[in-house]
Amino acid sequence: MKKNLHDFARNPDGQTYDGRKVAQWLFEAVTGKPMSDDEAEQLVAEAKQRAADRRR
Repeated sequence: MKKNLHDFARNPDGQTYDGRKVAQWLFEAVTGKPMSDDEAEQLVAEAKQRAADRRR
């Protein structure tokens, strides 16, 4: 991993982070393997759905 999480996943506003990139960074930090954009997108979508289900 060449960039730290802050530099890799920060959105252009400098205040928030891209959940997809956070997932990719964490996956690579833990496993040493890259995660595709599609895989990360799917993880984020599933997490959002679980959160929505809990709010019901």
